Amino acid sequence: MNAKLIYLVYNQFIVESKTGGGKSLPGLYAHFLFGLKVKDLLPEELTHVIENHKEEYLLGLQGPDLLFYYHPLRRKPVTGVKIHWEPASGFLKNAVCVLREDGDEGGLAYIIGFICHFTLDSGCHPVIRDFMQQDGLSHAAIEAEFDRLLMRRQKIDPDRFSPKPLIPKGSGATACAEPFYPDAVRRQLDRSLLSMRCCLSILYSPRKTWKRMLKVLIFIAGFSKKGKGLVAGDAPDPECSQALDHLLFVFSDALATAQEQIENFLSAVDGNAPLNARFSRNFE
Repeated sequence: MNAKLIYLVYNQFIVESKTGGGKSLPGLYAHFLFGLKVKDLLPEELTHVIENHKEEYLLGLQGPDLLFYYHPLRRKPVTGVKIHWEPASGFLKNAVCVLREDGDEGGLAYIIGFICHFTLDSGCHPVIRDFMQQDGLSHAAIEAEFDRLLMRRQKIDPDRFSPKPLIPKGSGATACAEPFYPDAVRRQLDRSLLSMRCCLSILYSPRKTWKRMLKVLIFIAGFSKKGKGLVAGDAPDPECSQALDHLLFVFSDALATAQEQIENFLSAVDGNAPLNARFSRNFE
């Protein structure tokens, strides 16, 4: 067992969630499934762009969360956290300029995925915060439980789920994403992607030894209640049931919103249409 990787996951998801450091387990599967459903609502020319640039779309669906993984053992704020707390309009205005200049289809696929991520986050996070205050659960635990609920609804066993197909393999996707991040360079994006693969391979690992180790670390951190559900394959947590009902409603309702926001963004790229007022919100 790689002790450094175990500690990396411990710091990234257990300690940071407990101390309010701004990092939490991304709803990897929720964002992936949301992106699949939004794609089915888009016009044919956009679905072709996504099909031809699947890796870029996959990366976009994880939004700025990718940068949470850049040197995750450091506690100083990173670009991913900064973007989460800023209005999305700033990022997307820059994206409009980038796409007008180079018209790269891979970059377009990335931004369509990014808008999906923003739409789901900005809809779900207020609900999650309400239930954190009400029930004392952590942001990370609620998102993890929601991921597993969606997997079970898609006939996927959370205990056997592998995140690998949902994470881009090569560096082509990060090359397309780089122009949208003035404060990050390609090397940072590549390292973030590698770190993301490592962290999620542990959290979703089917190996019982690794799961036991993570649960011990959660207990040592004094995080047994709020950390419940962080390890993939745990039994459903009945304390999350009410929150999950609300999140399912938000998930479904956000599909049409994402479609509308993508169309608005493309109008801004093609002409002078102003960005939708909803983009003035942040991810939280």
